[in-house]
Amino acid sequence: MKTLLFISALAAIGILGYLAEPSLRFQLTGASSMAEELGRNQKVVLQLPSGETMDLAKLKAEQLPTSVVLKTEVKAFDNAAHTTTNFQAGRHVNLVGIEGGNVVVSIDEGSYIGRAPVTDTNLIEQLSAKFSAAHPEPVEIPPAAEPPPARKTSEPIQMEESAVPEPTPATMPEPAPAVEASPVPDAPEPEMPAESAPPAAVNSTDPVQAMQDSIKAAQIKEFTFEQVLEWNAAGEETLDGETYQTGLATYKAVTVFGEKNIQAKALIQGGKVKRWIWPKSGTDIK
Repeated sequence: MKTLLFISALAAIGILGYLAEPSLRFQLTGASSMAEELGRNQKVVLQLPSGETMDLAKLKAEQLPTSVVLKTEVKAFDNAAHTTTNFQAGRHVNLVGIEGGNVVVSIDEGSYIGRAPVTDTNLIEQLSAKFSAAHPEPVEIPPAAEPPPARKTSEPIQMEESAVPEPTPATMPEPAPAVEASPVPDAPEPEMPAESAPPAAVNSTDPVQAMQDSIKAAQIKEFTFEQVLEWNAAGEETLDGETYQTGLATYKAVTVFGEKNIQAKALIQGGKVKRWIWPKSGTDIK
């Protein structure tokens, strides 16, 4: 009798231990459940739209999403504090990595870590959408429609011979009587027009003379007539919508770098210098 009770007690303890073992083992050691252990040795393969397959465990970190949504409750363990918690289904958790057929998830860095089969999360859906966008299905382009056949031109209409009017013979007019031509008086020779004077040359003012008159009249104080080494005409120039004859006066001046030959430009209209400017900057010379 005692032996029978002892065997019954051992059987009851074994059954309770079998039922409570996954939960107790996880709470005491943080070890994985049976589903996690099975998933750890599995290989999850994703089929791409191109027909190729990809091992999820071989994906790089930048190819994986940063978070996943749990489809079932996942137990997590804090190794430092030796405490456990549950990640509820429907919760967004951080994706730490992939181990075989499992995902490693957490809520905070260095905090609770949990493992669950890949199929218990939306990881497959996220990767499928990502790679489908990266490799869209090829679109078949229909062949170009053949051009419609060209219309045949209608044949010319043949008319019956009876319908075509016959041309009437032309009658020759009678010759007019000859008329004696009267002599035509010789036309007077046209008088040659008197040679007109050549038009006056445009802007015929001498730029050199205008520049010399301006300097002698002390129009500017930058240099004097005696300093000028060379006078030159420089053609026409349009400035601010006005057309001028221009001339260049080269004069000698003493600067901080010694004696230098400097040029000044004169803008001339109507035989008089309107402005003196520096050739490079275009600013007025006082």
